[in-house]
Amino acid sequence: MGRSLQVRIAEQLAKLPRGSQAARVLEVVQTNPQFASYASARDMAQRAGVNASTVTRAARQMGFGGWPDLQLEVRSQHLSALSTPELLDRHSTEMTETPARAALHQDADH
Repeated sequence: MGRSLQVRIAEQLAKLPRGSQAARVLEVVQTNPQFASYASARDMAQRAGVNASTVTRAARQMGFGGWPDLQLEVRSQHLSALSTPELLDRHSTEMTETPARAALHQDADH
């Protein structure tokens, strides 16, 4: 398996001038993967203080075809790092507490 995305982002950031537009995009991805997992290119651009085409260019600099490809990788790694109760919380925040969810939360607490 290849290097983790976080390592790749850190390596790319080390190559970029501090505060560059691409660096600002990658810093948002690095510091807030949950947001980056579901944000549109426009939302990412707004958060990083750049334009949407810069988000696409930053993704391409990382070796991806564009923002959707990088976003898919961010989402995959972010979700795989979550525990089962956290994953359930992310996908069912409106769901009421069920016996199964209660048991998972109790197991996580222990």
